[in-house]
Amino acid sequence: MDAAASSGNGGFGFGGQSANEGYAIPIEDALAIAKKIQSGDGGATIHVGAHAAIMGVSVSDDGSANGYGDPTGGNGDFGGPAAQGSSSGNGAYVQDVQSGSGADDAGITAGSTVTNVDGTAVTSATQLTHLMVPYQPSDSVKVTWTDSSGQSHTATIELGSSTPS
Repeated sequence: MDAAASSGNGGFGFGGQSANEGYAIPIEDALAIAKKIQSGDGGATIHVGAHAAIMGVSVSDDGSANGYGDPTGGNGDFGGPAAQGSSSGNGAYVQDVQSGSGADDAGITAGSTVTNVDGTAVTSATQLTHLMVPYQPSDSVKVTWTDSSGQSHTATIELGSSTPS
């Protein structure tokens, strides 16, 4: 099954590419994914349904504003200077919280760092996004976060709904 293709386009290709290249995944892999979608199963990397479950937070790996739990942009370990830099992967830095969301109701605030969801340690914003894939709107998840002062909190959050991007 073709997944992507490129052509020379007058020399605007990637370095080292020939004039035309195609990229494909084995049909067996595509069929296995299609069968999971048909069964409604989804899985860790496949969201099934018209709407994705959301906590109501915007996250990033750059927590340089306070240095708490930031895996790449600031200090990955609690208490150090934000400019130090680290890749220890202590969580997903919360940039913003949607008003009225499950995260807002639980008390998660901008500047916090999400560190655990349903018993799985969160090491980055990307991992948090992947962890959310199998959940449906109205599911409840147990979330642990560290606020901007370094205090840890845990609450059960009812997930909201968003159109998948």
